[in-house]
Amino acid sequence: MWSGPSRAPVSARAFSLVELIAVLAMVGALSIAAAPALRTVQRSSQQAAAGEVGRTLIVARRCAMSRGEPAGARVDLDANSITLWMMPSGATAPVALKAMDGADRAALVTSNQFGGVEIESMRGGDGAAGDGEIWFSPTGEPLLRDGDSFTPFIRDAEIALTGDATVVVRKSSGAVQW
Repeated sequence: MWSGPSRAPVSARAFSLVELIAVLAMVGALSIAAAPALRTVQRSSQQAAAGEVGRTLIVARRCAMSRGEPAGARVDLDANSITLWMMPSGATAPVALKAMDGADRAALVTSNQFGGVEIESMRGGDGAAGDGEIWFSPTGEPLLRDGDSFTPFIRDAEIALTGDATVVVRKSSGAVQW
């Protein structure tokens, strides 16, 4: 004989609407509290990437000054990378800059090393936008390369990264700033 709908035991009851709303309110409050911390982490990552890009350019400048031959950095926007090059005396094409121990230098890939920070744009010392190169003379002066000849910058070069991080190479001094 049928006795009507059965009731679930007390231990199998669901949460009440009030309890669900309270949990959602707490999760929302925690999310709001965590957002500024997340932005701080993102800014720190962007500044760290800008610092590493700046230091990479400083390495190129110091190499040129210590070796007495032009050295530079090639910026590839699609690969988010910067590689170091030098132009040995009598050479018609640049060669990859080696580390002091003779080992190959790995390219700086910002998106891999700094949590998604990318090189968004570059404006070279001639004002051209896109992929490009920044070279330094043996005196540390920033240079433009055309084949195997070099000319001075006509404007500051800028490399912009995700967010508002920017690295600038000054045309007048070759100083690298970020």
